[in-house]
Order: sequence, then structure tokens, then C-alpha cells
Amino acid sequence: MRDLGLHLFMVVFCLIALAICLPFIWLLQFLPDWAWYPLGIAFLIWLLFGDTIAAGYRAYRGNQ
Repeated sequence: MRDLGLHLFMVVFCLIALAICLPFIWLLQFLPDWAWYPLGIAFLIWLLFGDTIAAGYRAYRGNQ
């Protein structure tokens, strides 16, 4: 019975996530080809240095 509840929760969660993400995915189709390179670079920088950037920002905000 617990597995059924978890399954129903995940189905509802998936529908909510799709409702939020699909408009953004559809809008991304209208981006020009050159725009994918800066987005990819920004995503790569965030993957590699996101924790460092966030920690530096928290440290800066804490000193004010």
C-alpha cells in the first residue's frame, strides 16, 4: 500500500514538473543557434563552480 502512495505522489509530482518546465522548453525552441553557446558555457561554469560561487556570495553577504 505504501508503494502505491509513493507511486501516486510521483505521478502527481511529474505532472506538476511538466506543467512548469514545458513552457520554458517551448520557448527555448525560438532561441537563435548562436545563443546555445553562451548558455552552454554558463551552465558548465555553474556545474563546475556553482558551490564556490554560492559560498563566496554567502560570505560576502555575511560581512555586510
